[in-house]
Amino acid sequence: IFSTVAIALLLYYLIMQEASVDYDLQTKVRNRVSFEHEMRALEQRLHPLALFVFDVNNLKQTNDAWGHQEGDALLASVADLLTRVFAPKGKVFRVGGDEFCVLVETQEPTNCLTLLQRFKAAVAQTNEIRVPPISIACGYTCLDRTNKLSLSKAFHLADDAMYRDKM
Repeated sequence: IFSTVAIALLLYYLIMQEASVDYDLQTKVRNRVSFEHEMRALEQRLHPLALFVFDVNNLKQTNDAWGHQEGDALLASVADLLTRVFAPKGKVFRVGGDEFCVLVETQEPTNCLTLLQRFKAAVAQTNEIRVPPISIACGYTCLDRTNKLSLSKAFHLADDAMYRDKM
């Protein structure tokens, strides 16, 4: 019995270790390593794809004014909102300290603006009861068979759009 329990615990530990490689423990979404793997895998596919880039505004000010625990809670709230709004087709990634990406792969062209508006509405609703409020900059690119963008170029376009939104 002892050896069976030991093997079960070892398997559980190995599964948890493997999961932690792909997930950000703080926000419970996929991490940058997982994002890079997903981007490489998607380069080979021809399905329409929406790529969103998000950057949390004023995280440092939140940490300074409210403490790092509140900054962590802010990041977790953003990750939760992204997951709820973009599920089930969207994959959410934390790619930097306060930066997130969402990849939405579909069989038909995606209305990126509609998805972004749905996210902004969810943020506004959350901010009715959340202190400090969530402020986030957003950018996106939609790819389909008609535009011949590489995923790398699409990511840079979405990132540029996010920085324009931040300004």
